[in-house]
Amino acid sequence: MSDLPEKIGKYEVTGLAGEGNMGVVYVAHDPFEDREVAVKVCRLPDDTSIELRNFARKMFYNEAHSAGVLKHPNILQILDAGEEDGQPYIVMEYVEGGETLKAYTSKNNLLPVKSVVEIFYQCAKALDYAHRKGVIHRDIKPTNIMLTRNGEVKIADFGIAHNAAGESTQVMGLMGSPRYMSPEQIQEQEVSNKTDLYSLGIVAYELLTGKPPFLAKTVPQLVRKIIDDPAPSPREMRPEIPSRLEEVLDRVMQKKSERRHGSGQELAAELASVFGELDEIEPMGDTVKELTQTKKFEIARKLEFFDEFSDEELDETVRACSWQSYRTGELIVAEGAEDRAFFILAEGEVGVNIKGKQIATLSKGACFGEMGYLSKTRRTATVVATDDVNVLKIDATLLEQTSVPCQLRFNQVLMKVLLSRLAQTSDRLAQFVN
Repeated sequence: MSDLPEKIGKYEVTGLAGEGNMGVVYVAHDPFEDREVAVKVCRLPDDTSIELRNFARKMFYNEAHSAGVLKHPNILQILDAGEEDGQPYIVMEYVEGGETLKAYTSKNNLLPVKSVVEIFYQCAKALDYAHRKGVIHRDIKPTNIMLTRNGEVKIADFGIAHNAAGESTQVMGLMGSPRYMSPEQIQEQEVSNKTDLYSLGIVAYELLTGKPPFLAKTVPQLVRKIIDDPAPSPREMRPEIPSRLEEVLDRVMQKKSERRHGSGQELAAELASVFGELDEIEPMGDTVKELTQTKKFEIARKLEFFDEFSDEELDETVRACSWQSYRTGELIVAEGAEDRAFFILAEGEVGVNIKGKQIATLSKGACFGEMGYLSKTRRTATVVATDDVNVLKIDATLLEQTSVPCQLRFNQVLMKVLLSRLAQTSDRLAQFVN
């Protein structure tokens, strides 16, 4: 700690976050905003050539300019930039306890398939936003994607990004990590938004299987494989991977860019369809899986929650739902768990428990899990089936793919439910006060 600088610009250094080949990252306090930040400083050995120093400086300014125009929850935010004693620095949001995806590329530490799909989805949405702003990352890899304690993705390190609105600051040439490069990028051809999507596909493949699809002892051998060889089937290495997810991976890793998804949004939409396949569990008796779309529509139409929905809005919502069944005593929601899902009881009863004490019983037509759906926070209660139940599970990522009118209707009804519950809580509190 004694070797730490006291200040960098106006920022008071409090610790060391990490070191790399071209710089060091400090934890610092912003006295004006009263918040912790991360400050990345360009630090090179004294014997570094002038050419490399100029290149490092250009990368710093390129990152500050490219990422500085991006304001997205899944992109590490650039807050400030400057120079201290001739050394450029970048001030970024500080993610306490965050770690890169590199930690989850080992076969001994793989994430659940659903978690990988969630990461894949968040990154696709974030890249879609960056691409619409004219920014192509060009170096998507596990070490450039952070995962927060709450499971949120943060794409970082836009040092070699291409910014269509800032041609004068571009870092040109073959840059990045060859293992994650697309065929066009590794051949130094023109890159596009589809270049980033390909690299993201490689990252997802590695998170799912514990190894990248293409490995070789030499760079020329690796280049040949990337250009010519098909990726091995990930399901052969991990059978629980849904076939639909393998199809999405196959498309995003196509050799010819025109065969890939047209945008991050299109990729995200396909990934949303995978969530339903992952969520379905083996149900009881009259299996939910055997219900036709028409039958599901008929069941949902009788539920009070959907009274204000038009037939078109209801049909969209029903298609976005995961239909699940639980037997008496089975756990539906666990206290302390994290997920953005909302449940509507189609049949049966459930008990709501907090710290082992049952506080309420909900029956057909009731809904629960709204706070987890609205904000990705830990569940404050446990919900257990006290009867054989069928539920409609609505995941936020799936609902995001419905039409705007459908989303507006859903959120409007959900707000009414929340206001009604708030009024009921106020009445109960008033009884205790009186």
